[in-house]
Amino acid sequence: MSIPRTSDGQYYKYGKSAVDDHARKEGDLVYFNTLRNGKPVSHVGIWLDEKRFVHASSSKGVIIANINDTYYRTRYVGANRPIRE
Repeated sequence: MSIPRTSDGQYYKYGKSAVDDHARKEGDLVYFNTLRNGKPVSHVGIWLDEKRFVHASSSKGVIIANINDTYYRTRYVGANRPIRE
């Protein structure tokens, strides 16, 4: 599967459509605004289950995080489902 390199490229140009929070499934992409630099999306992770996602942390490498943690909850933008080719 080939996807755009940047998080905003993935958010705007990839995926079927937005996925409601209660409808997220394993493998959906979840997006965050971690830089607050005017761009709506600056970080992406892959949804795992009811509240966890995996992503590349700038300080800890690849980790599993909880969407309900204050840091991520306040920066969450939305999710979409990748198009399987």
